[in-house]
Amino acid sequence: MSWLFLLACGGDVQQVSVGGYHSCVLREDSSITCWGIEDDGREEDERQVTNAPAEGRFALVASGLRHVCVLVVGGVPACWGDDLFGQASPPDDSRFDALALGDEHTCGLDGRDITCWGRDLEGQLEVPEGSYTAVSAGSNHSCAIDTDKQLVCWGEGADGQTDAPEGDWVEVSAGGRHSCAIDTDDAVSCWGNNDEGQTTTSSGVFLSVAAGAEHTCVLANDETARCWGSDALKQSTTIPGEYTSIEAGLGHTCALTTDGHAECWGDNTWGQTEPPPDG
Repeated sequence: MSWLFLLACGGDVQQVSVGGYHSCVLREDSSITCWGIEDDGREEDERQVTNAPAEGRFALVASGLRHVCVLVVGGVPACWGDDLFGQASPPDDSRFDALALGDEHTCGLDGRDITCWGRDLEGQLEVPEGSYTAVSAGSNHSCAIDTDKQLVCWGEGADGQTDAPEGDWVEVSAGGRHSCAIDTDDAVSCWGNNDEGQTTTSSGVFLSVAAGAEHTCVLANDETARCWGSDALKQSTTIPGEYTSIEAGLGHTCALTTDGHAECWGDNTWGQTEPPPDG
């Protein structure tokens, strides 16, 4: 294994997205750039994970284990990468306000409704009836916040990752076999598998939380990053700086700096923390 600490994509980034073995950014000109593993282990060109659309105006990018989806301006989804279970094939004529990608499933939020597609081995497509404001997809489970600020989780729950706590919540992140959320007091809570300490939360006031495969990261109220859990690939060894968002993946982490750069750290086996020269 190799790891790298790197300053990526200077100055024009508005969103960063982290997958299993790749990273993507949405730029200020509404274009997408991705880097990391070139394909999903199959030979078909259309499945190349880093094969981002060369043309188009995009409003959002989201990454799964080996697939990527974007929202075209106007809410139309487009996906590429691994589509073995249909996770990169959105429903026809669909439009969404937000997307959440898991290992082999994808969910979209349209108004207050959630639709999921892809693999349903653990019930990760079986969205509970309700009205929702946010959704996050983990490896084989998903969590959402409803209009009453309550958490709802579904899918694989063998490690307790779907046993959402009570309370009022403003943000949720589903990881590998754990989940985390921030409540209305800006405190973070995590539940599920804790083999690597990924649910042993840090105290403080937080702006955002990101649950990875076996680690968790937050943005503190001073805009600094803090991570805990597995650090075998240096995915929890943060780079000092001020950030506006953070994303945790399988073995690496990326964050968006306040001046529009993407910083990545952790596993670099496939170049996922190393952007292209023109990035």
